[in-house]
Amino acid sequence: MKSMAGIPEMRIGILIGSLEVGGAQTMALRLLKLLMHRGHKVFLFTMDKDFEAQIPGDEKTRQEISKRILSLSQNQVRQGTLSKSVSAVRIYFKLLSLVRKNRIDVMLSFMERANIINLLLPSEKMKKIISVRIHIQRLFQKTMLKQWMIKTLYPFLLKRADKINFNSIESSESFRKIFPIDRKKISVIYNFCDADLLEKKSLETPEWEYNYLFDRPVIISSGRLVRQKGHVHLIRAFAELCKTNHDVMLLMIGEGPLLRSLNELCLVLGIKDRVIITGFQKNLMGCIRKAAFFVLPSYVEGFPNALLEAMAIGLPVISADCSSGPRELLAPGTGPELKTKCVDFAAYGVLIPPFNKTIISETAPLLFAEDQLYQAMHILMENTQIRDKYRRVGRLRARMFSEEKMEQKWIDLFKNKMIGTRNKALI
Repeated sequence: MKSMAGIPEMRIGILIGSLEVGGAQTMALRLLKLLMHRGHKVFLFTMDKDFEAQIPGDEKTRQEISKRILSLSQNQVRQGTLSKSVSAVRIYFKLLSLVRKNRIDVMLSFMERANIINLLLPSEKMKKIISVRIHIQRLFQKTMLKQWMIKTLYPFLLKRADKINFNSIESSESFRKIFPIDRKKISVIYNFCDADLLEKKSLETPEWEYNYLFDRPVIISSGRLVRQKGHVHLIRAFAELCKTNHDVMLLMIGEGPLLRSLNELCLVLGIKDRVIITGFQKNLMGCIRKAAFFVLPSYVEGFPNALLEAMAIGLPVISADCSSGPRELLAPGTGPELKTKCVDFAAYGVLIPPFNKTIISETAPLLFAEDQLYQAMHILMENTQIRDKYRRVGRLRARMFSEEKMEQKWIDLFKNKMIGTRNKALI
């Protein structure tokens, strides 16, 4: 049987831990939508029942996608690693039953827990792709039990993978240094976005309690309120900016365990009335596009969707030159392993040195990287010509990461049955 694109219909399974809000979850849902529209039989299996991510598409498409999402347990994502490990056996056999019932040809898994389950499945008739969505540095910041599982099981299980997919070149190269794998097994496919749709949404102005903020210059940041996102450094650098700019506001969009401590930090630094921290909203593009610029202060990423989407709607961006993704997005061709030592006005956005030191106290002098972030924010805030330039080139860059380009790479990966030459990144 042929699919809509003339490619033989494939039965594809996508396995992921949960559908909480996150980059891997967003990509899994977008890929499900694209493969469905290509005429393939696709199912998305979730190991936990949490479902906070937004399903893409119009109402009819969202209904169709919902029918293809199957939960393998009643677990919650916040359960401990030990509890999840105990339930993994039950999840494995339920998944195995569904794989056989639906005659899955290819199983694609996202993130380490799902990857391990995928690699344990029988290999006789089904090809396996695992997708590593975070830099190896983050894998070793997990709980001790999860670290042990990854270090112990991965070297043996990786041999069972037909393809190992990454969303950045730097991430793939760093992974190979820890787990030597055949380059022919490596696939690099960047995250993608629908820039036209985001641009269209940005022209809408939804009712929102913080719309009044945009009567003043606003700096935007978005991401879960967890340590790896580096919000502490952004707040400290912003406090320095407030000493010379008495109008600017900081709007941080996100939820997570650090909400209280970040609010307390703003209070200690005397900028509580200049910083708004609010939860995720369905469509704030129309509000966000009015901001002066976007800041990504992360310690580590896989490939930052938030940065790409900000560029798509015309926001100038400042990003920590962290591992991995920002440099490949903002300074292509410079070598992903390079890290700037000062403010770098790169081709498509501003890079600052990565944050790699712990703050001794909240009121201590700025770290060097924090000072560089302050300098970058000050320059962008004062220089409309630089902002206008990055608005223009950022939009163009985001369109290089279109659904069409990345979709075709995924289709090629499935179509070739994961056998052949290395699937290189397009950009």
